Amino acid sequence: MANNDLIIAQGVPNRRIPTQQVDGLPTGLRVTRYGELLAQFVGGAGFQQSADEESYFVATNATLGTAIVGTTAPTAFSATVALLTMFNSVVPGTAGAKRIYPLWLALEVRAAGTNGTSFQYALNLDTGNRFSSGGTPITPVNPNMDSSLTSIATMNFGAITATAANNARRVKHGQIRPVIKVIGDVYLFLFGQPIASGPGADIGGTNVQEIPVHCPPVVIGPNQSLVLHEIAPSQSVAASYEFSMGWLER
Repeated sequence: MANNDLIIAQGVPNRRIPTQQVDGLPTGLRVTRYGELLAQFVGGAGFQQSADEESYFVATNATLGTAIVGTTAPTAFSATVALLTMFNSVVPGTAGAKRIYPLWLALEVRAAGTNGTSFQYALNLDTGNRFSSGGTPITPVNPNMDSSLTSIATMNFGAITATAANNARRVKHGQIRPVIKVIGDVYLFLFGQPIASGPGADIGGTNVQEIPVHCPPVVIGPNQSLVLHEIAPSQSVAASYEFSMGWLER
C-alpha cells in the first residue's frame, strides 16, 4: 500500500436499533445520520441515545396520587409473596429475541404500614413467569413519542401471589430502614450504576429520606422474571406505594 493511499471506514446510518448480528462474524459500522461513529453503551449515565433508538421503556402506577397497596403482613421472606414481578414474554430461541436490562426503580411510600419494625427487600431472578395472581397489571410506555414499539415486559405491582420458585437466583437483598417506613420516603434502586457520594442520613429516624439502593447489573432473558419481595417484620396493615421504573430492551 502506497503511503498516500487512504483507507476510509464507512458505516450505515441507523437511528433505530439495528438488526441483531451473528456472534463472531464481521459486520458494518453503525453511525449517526451525520456520519459519526456510534458507540452504544447498555449501561451508564445518560440514555438519550437508547430512547432515540426506541429501546428505552418506562412504567408507573396508573394514576398520580393513587398508590398501590402491598401485602398485608409480609413478615418474613416468602418466595410466593412479591411486590413486583417483571417477565420477559419473548419465547426463547425467537429470531431477534431481546433481553431486558433494568436501570432504576423508585418506590415512593404513601402509607407506611402498621406495626412494621423494619423494611427489608429481596431481588430474585428466575426462569418462567413467576406472576400468579393479585396486584395491579402495569402497562409500560415508550418515552420516545415518535416510537410505536411496545414493550416485551409483562409487569404486575402490589399484593402479588407469585408461583413457586423454579431456578431462582438471589441477586441482592438488604435492609432499607431499621425502623418502620416513613410516609414520603423514596427508595431508589439503581442497577449497575454508581451512587453519588454524600453525607450519610439517619435512616433510623422519622425524617423523610430518599434512600439509594445499589444493585448489580441485572439481565432478564426470554422467558425469565425479576421478582421484588418486600419484608416487614411484625407488620399487620399493608404499606402502599407509588412507583416508577426504567429499563432497556436490546
